[in-house]
Amino acid sequence: GGERVCLKRLIQVARSPRHVISYSFQLAADYEKNERVAAASILRALTKQFPFNYGVIQEASNFYRRLGYADESLGVLRYAVARGRGRYRRDFERRLAARLLELNRVDESRRVLESLQREDPLDLGVFNELAHVYVRAADSAALKTAFGKTVEALKGLDADPREMREQVAELRRSLISAFTELRDY
Repeated sequence: GGERVCLKRLIQVARSPRHVISYSFQLAADYEKNERVAAASILRALTKQFPFNYGVIQEASNFYRRLGYADESLGVLRYAVARGRGRYRRDFERRLAARLLELNRVDESRRVLESLQREDPLDLGVFNELAHVYVRAADSAALKTAFGKTVEALKGLDADPREMREQVAELRRSLISAFTELRDY
């Protein structure tokens, strides 16, 4: 009890946002074991106070997941996707897709990743995640289409032909196990 009182007071008097965030997460971790609702309340207040802080959003989403609040975890990530810009938005979209896949919401995850691939077909990380989703959905036709788009984007680059062939070969090698799982030989 004394530790909680101390942390609450430290949150009130802290001058640095970094300290407020740190103490808030420590307090939420203390509540995590026995009082999940109180921990979630602290996370809600923290994300409301720091809605644009990358670390707060990322850690709050993970914390909600550990607490068993899947919808709140997704809500934090969706909010971050709506507000994020550039690389941060893409990173939150990838996290959202991964969390949706964890929750076995394959269709939603697929939509998020497909929109990311439409934006940048050269992002091989997104392509690999999308390939994993297509395998889970047992959709080899969509995997072939996505592969074709990625190869076309690679060929459209003004790069050394040897380097391009190596990238395409590496991409094909990575798909062997995916197509094997789909029984598409």
